[in-house]
Amino acid sequence: MKKILIIEDDPELNRNIKEALVAENMQVETVYDGLLAERILSKSQFDCILLDINLPGKNGFDLAKDFRTHNIATPILMISAFSELEDKVHGYEMGADDYITKPFYMRELILKINSLIKRSQNIPVDLQENEIIIAHY
Repeated sequence: MKKILIIEDDPELNRNIKEALVAENMQVETVYDGLLAERILSKSQFDCILLDINLPGKNGFDLAKDFRTHNIATPILMISAFSELEDKVHGYEMGADDYITKPFYMRELILKINSLIKRSQNIPVDLQENEIIIAHY
């Protein structure tokens, strides 16, 4: 069963996403605050993280950047009302694997999550652990 963390401060959107993912047989945890999310991410493993940018405590950009210092494999899908190209670029630069703007279709969100998880499962374990591989020719 796929384990998803939703980090979204809008209670209604958080609940709607959770219900849609649970209907897809995913295990879902939710959090509404960036600082609390940081603590959860340091203690638990997830197959995918849905991350809003505008959060209380710690914003999604900083959360993604800090998370990437110790985990390069878990996919991050940023969810935001910020639709400008500069916002998307900044999201990718901070470690996002994909970006979806609000409002969005729930089906599209689910397709993106499944695609990210499928792709991340094909990363060799060596690379998931931040090891450096040196090839000698």
